[in-house]
Amino acid sequence: MIKLFSVRKTIWFSALFLCILGCEKPKGEIDESVLPAGDILRFSSSVGSPFQWKTRKSDSLQTNNLSIALLGGYNDAETGSSTMATAFQLRLSSNAVSFGNRDTITVDSVLLRLAISDVYGREEYEHMFDVRTLSQTLSADSAFYSTQTAATDGENLLVNPGNTYRFSTEDLIIDGDTQTAQLRLPLNNSIGDYLIKQSTDNDYVSNENFLNFFKGLRVALAQDPMGNDGSVALINLLSIFSDLTVYYHGQALPDSALSYTYLINGNSQRVAEFKHDFSGSTVGPEIEGMGEAPYAYIKSAAGLLTELSIDNLDTLRQISPVGIASAEIFFPVKKDAFSENYPPNERLILVEINEDGSLGVLDDQLEGEDYFGGVYDEEKGGYTFRISRFVQQYTRRETEFKGLALISSFGGVRANRTVLLKQEEDGKRPELIVYFTQL
Repeated sequence: MIKLFSVRKTIWFSALFLCILGCEKPKGEIDESVLPAGDILRFSSSVGSPFQWKTRKSDSLQTNNLSIALLGGYNDAETGSSTMATAFQLRLSSNAVSFGNRDTITVDSVLLRLAISDVYGREEYEHMFDVRTLSQTLSADSAFYSTQTAATDGENLLVNPGNTYRFSTEDLIIDGDTQTAQLRLPLNNSIGDYLIKQSTDNDYVSNENFLNFFKGLRVALAQDPMGNDGSVALINLLSIFSDLTVYYHGQALPDSALSYTYLINGNSQRVAEFKHDFSGSTVGPEIEGMGEAPYAYIKSAAGLLTELSIDNLDTLRQISPVGIASAEIFFPVKKDAFSENYPPNERLILVEINEDGSLGVLDDQLEGEDYFGGVYDEEKGGYTFRISRFVQQYTRRETEFKGLALISSFGGVRANRTVLLKQEEDGKRPELIVYFTQL
């Protein structure tokens, strides 16, 4: 198939190898008043693909105090199983608290609330949870990475560990008041006994004293999701609806309903844990270096990234010097039934792979999102990036080009997965279009 453009010196890099067939001026394509007479390079396609793909595991992320905590998990036939957990400190809602004679106190119930901002996946899915006390201090001076697991003590604190819970984005009506969507986990009275009856007034003099007494909680799934299913909640730990409340009464006033609330706020250290298992998935053999998957994959929460190189891009060097008028690269998304509940990443970032293997920002990204692109376009069914400055620099560079990489722009605060087409499918294909003028 031959593609002609009404712009002088134009290249079409599509999901096919490119070869120069000759130089001629196409008749009836260009207005002489717009474009002076001259040669027009005509490119045609042959079998193959100029994009060389490689999906690999993402490096771990530092997950201290992220704006959103991910909780839950899902199992995907394409990209495997992913689970997310969170650990956090509790802080006092008031200092210098005195509970009086602790021996006369009876704990009635304990409730952990976690405010839900959004849900990724199928909200009907039912999870079982595991809540335990931390045995390690979450220090503001220590980095915590997504592959780590916060150390815990004791048993699951849930009243009924076998109970299941759903994530929902709908508001709740509690005692006539509207509260934002939340996960409400009833905990054993033993944690309330520890916090109140086994503490001293000195433990409540300050937050520093309290954190020496009680290091915090870790919330995780009790078991991984099964089948092609699951869900992940985006938890806002800094919401006023994220806290732990102990309800109790005293012997002197047995009918009195008393409570004390422990806060999760901006001063609370918070960490996130991500676990990905690619075994048995479509991408699994490629991750293990035992084959190539039919698609390219990006997974948030330190899951997967895709590296790519572009064959025949050196054609531009061979005809250099050139002036790049515009260069756009398009990555189409594979759509299937699973993606209806598990949509692709809202935004991707295209970066360059440095000589040492690290990832570097493209100069085009510095122009801003509106120029650079990378936002998922539902109508087009993919992501478009404008990389004119990169291509211009490429025609002049002396260092070796190691390739590009596609990563999620939301790092550890989203759980989305994206499946990209490598070859033409349903009328869509990855392609790079470069408009240039030979200088």
